[in-house]
Amino acid sequence: MAAFTGSARAADLVLITSRRHGLVALDTHGGTMRWSAPAPFPAMAPPAADGARAYACSAAGVRAFDLRDGAELWAAPLPRAIHTVAPLPAGDLVLQATGGGVLVALEAETGAERWRVSTDPALAELGPYRRGGPSTGARPVRHGDQVLFGADDGRLRCVDLGTGTLRWRADLGAPISGCVARGNLVLVALRSGEVVALRPPVHRTEP
Repeated sequence: MAAFTGSARAADLVLITSRRHGLVALDTHGGTMRWSAPAPFPAMAPPAADGARAYACSAAGVRAFDLRDGAELWAAPLPRAIHTVAPLPAGDLVLQATGGGVLVALEAETGAERWRVSTDPALAELGPYRRGGPSTGARPVRHGDQVLFGADDGRLRCVDLGTGTLRWRADLGAPISGCVARGNLVLVALRSGEVVALRPPVHRTEP
């Protein structure tokens, strides 16, 4: 399968995205194809799944599929960009970090947008085919009732999962490649090669 871009496990399925074939579901026992859903545009991001749905993101936006047979359930457009981050199922929401530096929360049942958070221009030009402006390549992280979201502007934002309201922000001075949270400790990986340990709240600010 050419141009493989990522995979995810869902019950007895392995979900695979590729630039040529879109989203493919393989049986974990024999590797046979259970179903496939061609993407209208090349899929650059890995897929994701919850207990009932598979999610795939391409330049056209996020689409949800029934895990049983691959039937498309909904499609939610995103601002045109190269999106390389996997969707993140989070309760009744699906979170998508876009190549344009926006975190979008979609209703998992319908694809309707609930909230979005924008970021500032990147400190360095890291996104493919982008010159200036906001960008991100970091997947958001759910931590209880909040979401941690790092971007190429060097800022780690913590927002309310239900509303997207900003709770706190940390200015770290370099583009962020990812983070993990354990208890009251957040570890943030920077594209400068450093890892920063934070004990939030770091810096409270207005939305």
